[in-house]
Amino acid sequence: MSRHKIPATRPTLEVYVGWDAPMGTFFAHVYDLTIKNEDENTVFWLGGNFGEITVAEKLKKPLEPFAALTYTHITLLRTDQAATLDQGPTPLQRLARSIGRLHEP
Repeated sequence: MSRHKIPATRPTLEVYVGWDAPMGTFFAHVYDLTIKNEDENTVFWLGGNFGEITVAEKLKKPLEPFAALTYTHITLLRTDQAATLDQGPTPLQRLARSIGRLHEP
């Protein structure tokens, strides 16, 4: 998994993006630094489901209120994803994905 801090639109925010290979998704996390309790300071979270965001550019629009996802960031995320493409899912990851499909409507 990769995780990169990118500049936020406000100094009270911390923004991270990355590629989660086991989940097969890009993700974005935004934290409000004025909230000291780490269990409560997440203000935005995208990419928490299997295969939710498979194209890095799809993070750009939802992140706009919190950070500007630049071409450089997108290139970095694509590189992270490409580095894991030759690695197939582990047996545990395959099992987790199959269980997840059982619960889909």
